Amino acid sequence: MNLVALLKYMQENYGEQRTNYPMAGNEVAKKFKQGVKTAFETTLLGEDYEISASIGTGGWANVPWIAVHDKEISTSVQEGVNLVYLFTNDYQGVYL
Repeated sequence: MNLVALLKYMQENYGEQRTNYPMAGNEVAKKFKQGVKTAFETTLLGEDYEISASIGTGGWANVPWIAVHDKEISTSVQEGVNLVYLFTNDYQGVYL
């Protein structure tokens, strides 16, 4: 799944799944995790970049996010300079 397809899929499915279904074993959660790996292959970015993504820990996050950071500049998602895809609260758009 490429990045555009992944973002579109999440836009269309995340809100309903978050509201109506548990995260454990959820198909949308599985597709998000796999889709991030596919969309940001190591061959595309190289070894200097790390990808972080989340839909929540133990429960659904209000909005899913994907972060790309240069290992030499940023040590984590919380520190440094990161490129982040963050959905709007209604899942109809994505901030970069």
